[in-house]
Amino acid sequence: MRILVAEPSQEVRELLVATLQENGHETETWQGEETWPAVPFDLLVGEPADATVLALAHRIRTARPDLPIIWVSVAPPSPHTRALDPAAHLVKPFSLSELNATVASLSPGG
Repeated sequence: MRILVAEPSQEVRELLVATLQENGHETETWQGEETWPAVPFDLLVGEPADATVLALAHRIRTARPDLPIIWVSVAPPSPHTRALDPAAHLVKPFSLSELNATVASLSPGG
């Protein structure tokens, strides 16, 4: 699975990428660029407390309504995050095994 990671904190982004790659996933990162991500992806993992990530997710949801989103956030679910119908909302700090299990449940055959 190719996963787009949209996380403003470099340290957290690097941890998410390393964890996902260790579990066999390809990752791309998005760091608030104005452009649409250049490569196709199967899942968005993002921090919705960041306004640019939330705006990206709205654009993604409009263009690809069936694309799964996993929120990894410092904030609990809110009406704004629920409106995008995420597959999951993990509140930081969460365990890496919780992230891996959530991603695995969305993988083909998961």
